[in-house]
Amino acid sequence: MFPKNTPFCKAATLLAGFAALLVSNAGCSSSPEATPESTDLPPPPAASYQHGVNISHYLSQVAENRFADPSRFSREDMAWIADRGYDHIRLPIDGPNFLNGDGSVREERLAEIDKVLRWARQEGICVILDMHQLPGTAFAGDLDASLFTNPELQRVALDLWRVLADRFQGIGPELRFEILNEPVAEDASLVTAFYARALEVIRAVSPDRVVLVCSNRWGRFETVDALSPLLDDPNVVVAVHYYDPHIFTHQGASWVGWTRSDFPRIHFPGIVPDISEYARDDFYGQGQIGDKLTIARVEEEFATLVQWAREKNVELHLGEFGVYKTADEESMRTWYHTVLDQCRTYGIGWAVWDYKGGFAVRDYETGQPTLVQEVIDDYLP
Repeated sequence: MFPKNTPFCKAATLLAGFAALLVSNAGCSSSPEATPESTDLPPPPAASYQHGVNISHYLSQVAENRFADPSRFSREDMAWIADRGYDHIRLPIDGPNFLNGDGSVREERLAEIDKVLRWARQEGICVILDMHQLPGTAFAGDLDASLFTNPELQRVALDLWRVLADRFQGIGPELRFEILNEPVAEDASLVTAFYARALEVIRAVSPDRVVLVCSNRWGRFETVDALSPLLDDPNVVVAVHYYDPHIFTHQGASWVGWTRSDFPRIHFPGIVPDISEYARDDFYGQGQIGDKLTIARVEEEFATLVQWAREKNVELHLGEFGVYKTADEESMRTWYHTVLDQCRTYGIGWAVWDYKGGFAVRDYETGQPTLVQEVIDDYLP
């Protein structure tokens, strides 16, 4: 949507750039990239970010002993994604997983990103490298926005992005960066100021890299205007997330306040039933009993967002959207069709949440496509 004047290099140029990455990594004891397999790579894919999927719980939101768990993601999974017709993945990484206690970078762990990028190249898939968390940020549980006011935490974060920008500078437009997932600051201008500093670090190495900036308060549509000071950069894309109505998409999710599994199901479209006995007293949904959940509301919210993007002449990317598995099938189908129809109508690229998690397009146990994937198939080439 509203694509910027991003330079698209010819395949030979990009192939040379990726080869340079492999050569630069060959001298690093932490990277296994200089292998016979990695020297025989196809040309890079055309840079397309229309239909994507999030690779959750692989390099992000995992315990130490489950980091880079191959049951969550492997070369076979990348092939499956390509075969279904997706053109990109969003790869969440947690900054703390890549840092030592003193804030220095754990170089050996960067090899896991190298590996995914190699698989993506082999399968013709583009990648958004999403910094899902940084020291001093937390978008769930005990919320944290101390990064935006702590100079030392910012130094660590910017050093990490400096290392990543330098490591991957030889890769072309088939790789995009996302500075931070779902910031939750009280003052959105602090987020924008941090993004500006991170962009300066990245631009020192990769002046033409497309970089995504996620809007404040969990990627909400209504907070996008705070990002306006960054939009003079022609290679900035605004990332948003959509899980509304949240009481429908996250019904039964214990981490947002539900306490019982026998709750009355919430339908879309529909009216929120009495859920007062099935969630914590401080659960936000307690104040939404009796609310009407409508398709028209979703359409209005997308129309407002698109009007803003047109005025700013900025590309949008819907980096996350989804419904937790406890919802009824008919409502799930309706909601996904509603959201994806908006993306199709307005030309918004998207990445569904998630691959094998609680909102999965592919069942973690069986490897089979889920109901979500059945719906998405209608929107893939």
